[in-house]
Amino acid sequence: METQREVGLDIIRSTAIFSVVSIHLFLNTDFYLRVYSGFDLGIQVFFHSLFMVCVPLFMMLTGYLLKNKVMSQDFYKKGISICCFYLIYVCLVLLYKVIAYKETFSIRDIFDSILSFSGRNYFWYIKFYLILYMFIPLLNWLYPAAYYFIGCYISEYRPIVKKTCAKPVSSVGFTRKRNENISVFWKRTAACVR
Repeated sequence: METQREVGLDIIRSTAIFSVVSIHLFLNTDFYLRVYSGFDLGIQVFFHSLFMVCVPLFMMLTGYLLKNKVMSQDFYKKGISICCFYLIYVCLVLLYKVIAYKETFSIRDIFDSILSFSGRNYFWYIKFYLILYMFIPLLNWLYPAAYYFIGCYISEYRPIVKKTCAKPVSSVGFTRKRNENISVFWKRTAACVR
């Protein structure tokens, strides 16, 4: 049975990949070292903020694509391929450092860089992904339980909302002093729930 590709997921994946490349371009500019002001500040911060969606997009894709996975031997065997790819890549990075930069490594340094994911700055993502991959079946099992506990909480501590609390937040009056506005907001919020 052939599965049909979901174009929306490909668009999200492409956006995330483009955002990863773009956010890493900021590392090769003086964005983090220079003080910006005016229009330059607005443009730089806009694009930086726009491209910061890369990791959340990849995490949402992972959750969407692995939402029905259960604890099984086959599932974890597929995770071994990710570990093998990581080990090969770490070995290539260390070999490159030895050849290009004439660095020397002890056996302990090699194992430390493998186990601590410190071979390159961006290995943190692989560590994060491996931990997420290991716990996906457990999270999928706990997912319905979360709704159960939320329901129990609401049933036990049922908040009663008064009809007068449907006013917009702007009616609090944010034209006065900030501290005074916050206290007025919390007083109105407390009055809404018995």
